[in-house]
Amino acid sequence: MQRRTPDADAHPPALSDRSPPTTDRAFLNDTKGPRTMSHPQNRDADDLQAFGYRQRLSRRLGAFSAFAISYGCVAIFAGASGLFYFGYGFGGPAFAWSYPIVGVLTILVGLCLAEAAGHIPLTGSLYQWSRHLSSSKFLPWMAGWLFIATQMIVPSVIGPTLQVVLTPVSDFFQFVGDGSAVGTATTKDGAINAVILGCAALAIITFINIVGVKWTGRATEIAVIIELVATVVVIVGLATHARRGPDVVFQTNGTGAGHGTGYFGAMLVASLSAAYVFYAFESAATLAEETTNPRRFGPRAMMRALLLSILVISLLVLVALMATKNLAAEELSTSGLPYIVKSTLGSTFGDILLVCVAIAVIGAIVAAQATAVRVVFSMARDHQLPLSRQLSSISTRWNTPVIPTLLVAVVATSLLLLNYGNSRIFSTITGVVIVLYYICYLLVIGPMLIARLRGTWPPKDDQAGFSLGRWGLPVNIGAVLGALLIVINIAWPRAAVYGDDHWYLQWGAFTVPGVLFLVGLAYYLLVQRRRDPGPRAEHAAQPAPTNDVQTST
Repeated sequence: MQRRTPDADAHPPALSDRSPPTTDRAFLNDTKGPRTMSHPQNRDADDLQAFGYRQRLSRRLGAFSAFAISYGCVAIFAGASGLFYFGYGFGGPAFAWSYPIVGVLTILVGLCLAEAAGHIPLTGSLYQWSRHLSSSKFLPWMAGWLFIATQMIVPSVIGPTLQVVLTPVSDFFQFVGDGSAVGTATTKDGAINAVILGCAALAIITFINIVGVKWTGRATEIAVIIELVATVVVIVGLATHARRGPDVVFQTNGTGAGHGTGYFGAMLVASLSAAYVFYAFESAATLAEETTNPRRFGPRAMMRALLLSILVISLLVLVALMATKNLAAEELSTSGLPYIVKSTLGSTFGDILLVCVAIAVIGAIVAAQATAVRVVFSMARDHQLPLSRQLSSISTRWNTPVIPTLLVAVVATSLLLLNYGNSRIFSTITGVVIVLYYICYLLVIGPMLIARLRGTWPPKDDQAGFSLGRWGLPVNIGAVLGALLIVINIAWPRAAVYGDDHWYLQWGAFTVPGVLFLVGLAYYLLVQRRRDPGPRAEHAAQPAPTNDVQTST
């Protein structure tokens, strides 16, 4: 079976340019030839060889670890606890419909990404998928650049989040200031304490991600198990204290009165609470080269995590609305789910909830940092970043990309310090992460739709772990439209969401991605466009043997 040599074509051709498997351009489609190794991990390495890369990372993640990474990154428990008040304040009890509605749009996106993961099981996910779906050099580079920026922002939210959920549980976690800083990261003392908590947590998380992907998997598994158990307990506890029926989700509390389009306008704003949760579900596929049988486990982990997330948060919000004592209580629009749990199940149970939220957040950041590191590594090994040799280096002791891990930790810490200097700018930057995520999704599912219309996607690949079949085109069209709707809704410069005291904050969903795009464009035009993207020598696949003798095992 003929394989590409590293120098044969530095940039993988667009799928539309690939020839049938009988030629040497069968980069994705050449899957029917004899395998020279039978062990599952060796078959995965042989599969990776067909994409032009040599196996350098350790494959230590199984099906549950992959699921835990995706589910942990979505962080449903933390999302519900932190965003219930927002949705309720703008949409009343009926905001609960936003989760299945936005969930359906996200499922369409997820199905397309799962198909990409089943055909292109490479570390770096969105960057690699865009790279193999497009013949352009610029498009995948920009997708990777924006994806890196997005992934580096996410770990920085751990400081303010831990400040909000841990300090109300115990004064032990409040190192600076008095009681006025408890539960908030917006005051001076609260911001300082958030930096302390964030730096301590990031140090532990960075250590976990350095010492091996096995520990990354175990940390996320433990966090997800605790999160799932806590979620089930809370759902059952609230359901047994229900004061009204499920028809509560048809009440709006008059929230549509201030909108020209009535409750539709209120629901658009309230639905941000769902959009802010359903992202990063593709994280399992970002660690594809450290997962056994990634063509199969990657897509399944993504979709199981996404579907379970939609189901769990929908049930959690429903039973919370059924159990709350007073639907007109002001605390529902200021505290949200923690208030409902404490007032219904007791303060001790509420404190346990906050501790579980903290554990879920730490697990999510472990997974988020790991995925950020893999995107940096994936681009660097293709000569797509400055200092590519250093950023693509693998520790001989731990088989992990140590330098990118330290880089992500430093960037996250720097953003934490920005929160101390200006919490409004910090909240704006972190608030538009979802916009950046969905822009990156569009840079994959958009080229995928074009390739599908041209008849070049999906490739003829008998080894693909997931395929949409005849549903591919309608699902792909729905995914593009759904992602565009989500981006527009989040980016809309509503004063009620972003404030109106500074134009650059109100328009933050445009200014932050715009600045990142211009910086990336400048670097690409000045530096990157002169480079031929392709695997560095130490990462390139070994040339195929010239004889026809198959090695026996």
